[in-house]
Order: sequence, then structure tokens, then C-alpha cells
Amino acid sequence: MIRIFLFYIVPILLPTVAYFVWGWFMDLRVEAARSLGADAMARARTVPWTWLVVAGVVLMLLSLAALSLWEGAPPHATYIPPHLEDGQVVPGQMR
Repeated sequence: MIRIFLFYIVPILLPTVAYFVWGWFMDLRVEAARSLGADAMARARTVPWTWLVVAGVVLMLLSLAALSLWEGAPPHATYIPPHLEDGQVVPGQMR
């Protein structure tokens, strides 16, 4: 049950929770900016889209680089599918 929670429920709910926390934080900024004037209020409502996109692209590139460096088989490896040996199932592997 904990595996289902960690692998399915948390990844679905975590972005939603992060969005609501961000919205709550922005509401606090807007309330604080109201006491400073209209110019500060306009700055409080802006979303740093450029930084969010840059951060997303950097994380994507780091993930792809890590995946290509530490996962997978050598370029000319041969796949050997799962098979039976002496009544035991031998898992598939790359050689």
C-alpha cells in the first residue's frame, strides 16, 4: 500500500500542493505590497516565467545527461531474452 502511495499518489498530488503553497505565498506578497503602493503590487503579481522555463530546461538536460551516462548497455550489446535453464527462469540481460 505504501508503494502505491509513494509511486502514484504523491507524484500526482505534489505539484498541486506546491501550486497551492506558491499561491498562498503570492497572496502574502500581494498583501504586503498593498501597504507599499501600486508599483510594488504590480511587481508582486509577476511570475518569473523566464526563470521557471530556464530551470525546467536545465533540469531536463541534467536528467538526460545522467540517464545517458549511468544507464543502459554498451552500444553493441546483444539482448538475451528471459529463458529457462535447469527449470529456473533466467532474467533477460544485455551482453
